[in-house]
Amino acid sequence: MEPIVIRCPKTGAEVEVGIETDRDTFSTLPDISLVAVCPRCGQQHEWSPARAKLRSFGRARAERPFELITIPRRPMRVPETV
Repeated sequence: MEPIVIRCPKTGAEVEVGIETDRDTFSTLPDISLVAVCPRCGQQHEWSPARAKLRSFGRARAERPFELITIPRRPMRVPETV
């Protein structure tokens, strides 16, 4: 298992997103947008698996992991029938 890392657009530092996976699973992840709070600059960054990479354990560890956040969805309103 290796941590998924992205580059902070503000500082340029590589930071872990808080998810670890193997290379085979990583290559099958869907290209969806995720949002996380960056531990380096404190801002929210949108990222996707297509713009991320796996960090090899042979290299130094990245900054502490992101704090993943979820965006609440509004309930769908069904129109009343007359």
